[in-house]
Amino acid sequence: MVLGSLCLRNKFPLFHERMDEIKTFHSLKSLDLFGCRLGDDHEIYLHLTSSSLASSLIQLSIGGNSLSDVGLQRLTAPIRMMRKGLDCLQFLDVSYNPVSERALRYITCLPKLEKLDISATSMKLGTRLKTTMWDLLGLIYSEKKPLDTFDHSRCKTEGWAEQVVNQWETNNSQMPKQKKIDESRTSALRFFGRQKFVREVLNAAPVVRESEEEAERERLHFYKPAANAHTPERQTCSSTNRQAEPSRHNVKKRQRQSERCDGSRQSPPTKRLPSSALTAEDIDLLNSY
Repeated sequence: MVLGSLCLRNKFPLFHERMDEIKTFHSLKSLDLFGCRLGDDHEIYLHLTSSSLASSLIQLSIGGNSLSDVGLQRLTAPIRMMRKGLDCLQFLDVSYNPVSERALRYITCLPKLEKLDISATSMKLGTRLKTTMWDLLGLIYSEKKPLDTFDHSRCKTEGWAEQVVNQWETNNSQMPKQKKIDESRTSALRFFGRQKFVREVLNAAPVVRESEEEAERERLHFYKPAANAHTPERQTCSSTNRQAEPSRHNVKKRQRQSERCDGSRQSPPTKRLPSSALTAEDIDLLNSY
């Protein structure tokens, strides 16, 4: 089936009920699995790095999934080892996961990564994080405003199979609550195999932000600057160099003046009359000698 964008944000039961169908979408450009409780070892990770999505997937959101450094390591393992998978991924959202700076080295294998959302993770904004982000991924912090790329209001299901997904959601909403819970539990048990974990997941509330102010404070968006743009550090260095250049120029100028002065003391120049002081007769007289 053909689908360009699939949004399953906080739709945990629907995601697990339709796993097989979701895997048939081979031309996805955008996939939002925020809040689907994937954990560190979900089978969907193998599908995300498969060849079927390698040349199409541009944007991926796996935030709010209790994903740790280990999970990100497993997700990117096929890419780092076999050098293929997620070849076109440009925008990645791992927000609201307990990932640390250590996990950043696992995503250096994404060749076209341009924007990254690490809001509400174990990473804290500071000089160290900015330096690490630039050194490893070539990304800089978005100082002025959050990136529109990670605005969920822009995410929606689109494509020829859009009506199919809408029908899934309609059927899911009309299903009796107890039956829906039982089927979700059975499906989850098949995928995870741990009763206690599944019970906690099913009873867990979706990831929500307490307030807009908190969301604004926690936003950590990074992006790759344009090729002709300078990072703040480079701009500072270049301005310092520009300030230093005149002083070096002045030093050289003073040195040349000093050398000329020294030379004048050693051999004073012969005093010459300007040519305008000689008459035509004087010039003829000099030429006759």
